[in-house]
Amino acid sequence: DADEFVDAMPLQGKINSKYHDGPAYYDPNSKTIFVTRNNVKNGRPVYDANGSVNLKIYAATEEKGKWNSISELPFNSNEYSTGHPSLNTDGTKMYFVSNMPGGFGGTDIYVTEKTADGWGEPFNCGPEVNSEGNEMFPFVSQEGKLYFSSDGHAGLGGLDIFLCSPIADNFSRAENLGFPINSAHDDFGVMYEDDKQSGYFSSNRDGKGRDDLFFFSTLEFMKQIFAGKIESDLPSNQLIGEELTIFVSNEGEYLNTTIQEDLSF
Repeated sequence: DADEFVDAMPLQGKINSKYHDGPAYYDPNSKTIFVTRNNVKNGRPVYDANGSVNLKIYAATEEKGKWNSISELPFNSNEYSTGHPSLNTDGTKMYFVSNMPGGFGGTDIYVTEKTADGWGEPFNCGPEVNSEGNEMFPFVSQEGKLYFSSDGHAGLGGLDIFLCSPIADNFSRAENLGFPINSAHDDFGVMYEDDKQSGYFSSNRDGKGRDDLFFFSTLEFMKQIFAGKIESDLPSNQLIGEELTIFVSNEGEYLNTTIQEDLSF
């Protein structure tokens, strides 16, 4: 069972406003909180050309127990939204969500790298990650795997949580995490604990309110045994000696073997 959390309280300082604050991500490398906030100037919302108040990502550092040193990131804009920041383990890359022009549709996930001069130009994470729908709530695991929610990839309904594994400088095709993590409702905001086998996500499935926080724990099988019979369409055709390729989906590897009377591997 998950530990019980009690006595939740707002962060001290100027990090919270009278509008929306969050989602947020704390980077232990720089001891900085990156938070999504409404575009507000001098205490008043800023409207774009369509009359909408967009989102921006702000960075805040702690001073004597209070989060007062707040600045917005350079790729923010008054004309589109940026939000949902998440950093990789060493704090060198930030993944975030935006509806900036030039994407695949809806909101896309972008990445920016940290340089000596600050955060660099954002790049779209590409068609393996993004779709014509909405991608949001990115999270990067210790292994560099990108988890996110989407209503544009094939899913079980509403927002589903997907996984893309790193391949060179790109990602593999988005993989649905399936039931019971995903449901016919909205499932989003996943994050893993350091043990890599448990974590949290949000969902509006049956619970105590609209969006609730859920805990999960996964079991890893060391070995799975599959039993069955491989036959040819022609009864007289013997398959012994033929090559057999097996794809291990959870590892992304192929096993090559030869069919024998008693096949084991």
